[in-house]
Amino acid sequence: MSKSTFALSIATLFFTLSACSSSGSDLPDSARLATAVAGTLEVVSKGLATPNPLQTPEKLGTEQPDDSATRPEPSTPTGVLRITYTSAGNVWLIEGADPPRQLSHTGHADRVILSSDGVFVAYVHNDFESGVFELRVVNADGSGDQVILDQADFDSLYPLKEAHHFLPSQMAFLSGTHRLLFNTQATFEGPGLLKNDDLLSFDVDAASLERLLAPGSGGDFYPSPDGTKLAIIQATSIGFSDSDGSNLNPELLSFPAVMTYSEYSYYPEPVWSPDSSHFAVVIPSQDPLAPDPTSTVWILSVDGKPPIQTALIDGQSFFTQAFGAPVIAPDLNKVAFMRPGTEQNDEHLVFADEDGGSEIVYTTGNLRWVGWSPDSSAFVYSVGPMDLQLGAIGEPPQPLGNGVQFRWVNSEDYLYLTGSRGDWALMIGSVGAAAEEIVRPVGDFIAYDFVP
Repeated sequence: MSKSTFALSIATLFFTLSACSSSGSDLPDSARLATAVAGTLEVVSKGLATPNPLQTPEKLGTEQPDDSATRPEPSTPTGVLRITYTSAGNVWLIEGADPPRQLSHTGHADRVILSSDGVFVAYVHNDFESGVFELRVVNADGSGDQVILDQADFDSLYPLKEAHHFLPSQMAFLSGTHRLLFNTQATFEGPGLLKNDDLLSFDVDAASLERLLAPGSGGDFYPSPDGTKLAIIQATSIGFSDSDGSNLNPELLSFPAVMTYSEYSYYPEPVWSPDSSHFAVVIPSQDPLAPDPTSTVWILSVDGKPPIQTALIDGQSFFTQAFGAPVIAPDLNKVAFMRPGTEQNDEHLVFADEDGGSEIVYTTGNLRWVGWSPDSSAFVYSVGPMDLQLGAIGEPPQPLGNGVQFRWVNSEDYLYLTGSRGDWALMIGSVGAAAEEIVRPVGDFIAYDFVP
């Protein structure tokens, strides 16, 4: 593949991701679009966003009536699957076997995120034609739909300078809380998005906005399983902090910016150990189109000890992780990567131990990595863009159906969208059983999130 062809392909790829992205902390992040040269844009981004005093928007200030007594408790017992999704531009919710119920009525919803207890749905209202942008939250029973931050609020976070607007980038509720964590990006009149590498928190219960990490000090964030720590990722460094932004240990690991040949910066995605003591990350070699690309596996500990390089793999992880799916298994014992096949567009899907040993070539074809099961016993990949296959090392693949936005609910059950633009169905399946249709949402592009 030539570099010019790659630039076109990667632009198409991230258009697709932005159109069909799921939400939550593990969503494919189309907001990673930044600029053609990651290192240069890192400097520009930090220069654009100079901190200024942070104030809670008046619409959610202290004069707002205290409705804590009337806020809904989880309406279904723990263990009942709750799914929120967009349909015809509004937010809907399904709880267990109950019929879908509509939560919002303002239209133009294009991202949805559920709190871990299922009480709140945060969503983005984005009316491109009128230029109205709002970050909103609604109760799971459909009451209390309100604006958290509007465009004016985002634009007042920092001096705009050359930027046209500030928008939220990554967003996620911190598990066990009603704190919505998010970072921001700058948009411009022309092409390009720049991450501000910040971190903010909105407490829905207290209706309070707090800046946890100033621009240049934050980045993409990944909470530990116990919710006490955050892995903080930038385009050239990785660190961590407490979940409230305190005890920041920046640049625990530094690395060269990965070239993308397009208008975004590459941010690696870490995988936490189950006990929250450390996390692993795979960083591609600096130029993914150079001959013989490599991938480096690192372990970073929250006790601040120097990072440990466990492997230098002869293989491609940049494209493998392009859809936002980490290649490290959740138990941190296996790594997936690709190597070129003998035919054009064919690649070998290869697995190795965390130290790079015991390589196994699982299959070959026009492949896309989708992700590991939560218990690390299985994995999903697609042949072409949508032909989903369930695999396990030592076992032949099993077809799952055509789909996108595949997400594991647990180690047995999964969700995905099947169909095409304007004709989608949300499916649920279990390992060893055929998938079934849950609902047919209306719209060209569908977002969904869930909590088990």
